[in-house]
Amino acid sequence: RSLQALKSKVLSALLYPAFLIVAAVAVTLLFVVYLIPKLTEMLDSTGGSLPFAAQIILKISDTFKATWWMVILGGIATYILGKAWVSRPESAIPWAHFKLRLPLFGGIFRARFYVQFLETMANLLGNGLTMVQAMQLTHQAIDNPYLQQGFESVMRNVGEGVALSRALDRSAQFPPLLIDMVNVGEQTGDMPAALARAAERFDRELSKKIDTLAALIQPLIVCLMAGMVGLMAYLMMTTIFQTISSINK
Repeated sequence: RSLQALKSKVLSALLYPAFLIVAAVAVTLLFVVYLIPKLTEMLDSTGGSLPFAAQIILKISDTFKATWWMVILGGIATYILGKAWVSRPESAIPWAHFKLRLPLFGGIFRARFYVQFLETMANLLGNGLTMVQAMQLTHQAIDNPYLQQGFESVMRNVGEGVALSRALDRSAQFPPLLIDMVNVGEQTGDMPAALARAAERFDRELSKKIDTLAALIQPLIVCLMAGMVGLMAYLMMTTIFQTISSINK
């Protein structure tokens, strides 16, 4: 599987949760900026008092209406500054390392790297390239600067005559199962086939991780969205009932 296909699978798994997040934010803004203020105006006209929570929401609404342009400018400035920091050469490795340490996502990024490494090496060695040549091309294909830097030590060790499995073990970047499967290929003398089998194994693990991520994120976002909408609906109903009570009085 190509790296682009792996990226597409990850993005596809996150597409629905991203849609839910956008929908939750849009519904919350609709309540905060328009619906609840309209109801509070109705209650004010009857002389009733606002619920405390509704007062807080109304203040948030007024603040947002007055400073929305500052929020947008601040968001744009933060994005530009963040992108400028990430694009600096000295920031590439720390940022890449940070992404690998993210909960849930970090494991997927590492698993994707393992699959990419195994598939690339299997294809290159199977086409007759030497181990050193295959590793040089694999190094160029790694898109994470932190992992790319760690892979350089593996290349140096292999170039000095160290077995690939031992070099991978020394780097402390690869799981024991992957190292054992590479060692099997060294023992049998059929490294391309061993790497291809390892790639299939870790590709299945990657699919499981992506499915697990989607299974965890979607219910979490649905619960958060339901909580926000439920809170807004509760405030609206409370305000409506107080309005009716004030009119009856």
